[in-house]
Amino acid sequence: MAYSTGEKPGNGTYICKVCGQKVVLDDNTDTLPPCPKCKKTLLHWVPPCTVVFFYH
Repeated sequence: MAYSTGEKPGNGTYICKVCGQKVVLDDNTDTLPPCPKCKKTLLHWVPPCTVVFFYH
């Protein structure tokens, strides 16, 4: 599921849909920030215990 900057999607790990940068929210009241690497605003949630592989 994708979330936009400013939403409060809950604690967990989110991945930028553009560059793959990881963003971690530690609290359910945290607001999702823009990607710290590319500043894009669309991130998707990564379920716990999910392994993500990036192939180049």
